[in-house]
Amino acid sequence: MVHRIASVVVVALTLIVALPATASADRKNDLWGWLERLSGPGPFHPRIGTNRFPTIGIRSPFCFSDGRMKVTTLSAERRACLYLDYAPWISEEDPLVGGDVKLDTFDVGASYRINRGLELGVGFGVYHFRTEDTSATRVTLTPGRLVAKPLTLLAMLSEKAGAQPLSSRWQKGFATLKWYYKTSVLLGRIDGTDFGIENSPWRGETNDPVSSVGFLIDLGEVFFER
Repeated sequence: MVHRIASVVVVALTLIVALPATASADRKNDLWGWLERLSGPGPFHPRIGTNRFPTIGIRSPFCFSDGRMKVTTLSAERRACLYLDYAPWISEEDPLVGGDVKLDTFDVGASYRINRGLELGVGFGVYHFRTEDTSATRVTLTPGRLVAKPLTLLAMLSEKAGAQPLSSRWQKGFATLKWYYKTSVLLGRIDGTDFGIENSPWRGETNDPVSSVGFLIDLGEVFFER
């Protein structure tokens, strides 16, 4: 009962924090996600060619259990697993840079499963920025990452109401769609000089925190049992 109440509170608080930020982007094509403005360029929305796609992720088959790393098996046991996320973003015709700013984010870390539908994690990664003329790369730290599986949560509610539990195949299929909210910190400083902008008003900020929210397609849920 305590875990159920805690799960509801975590989701509710996250939605309160994340939804206003998403709405402020004011873009119709931000259905799959949004990454807020840095101290300079942004905000960013998903980018793959001319289409918009969610973040692509993969949960490693290796998880920590009993103090050791093991290949996962389907069980209700809470455990921490390794994850890898990749997301392509773009700030189109960014007024500060004077053109498109493309951003590829890579994130790796450990994610602790609260229950079948919720996870909390920490990690680190890389932000790689590109413009027509130059590029810049920064290491990032992710002190907080919340992941919710909306279809799995609905299935859990259905089971609480007396429905038959889903088969492992359906559980894995439902778990591929995830919703996430995370904050990453760009270590060091990035400013206009990194993009070749002379006398730029963008002076940058040291250890700039940047939040992102959106949907995640986790291919690891299909290939690896959990």
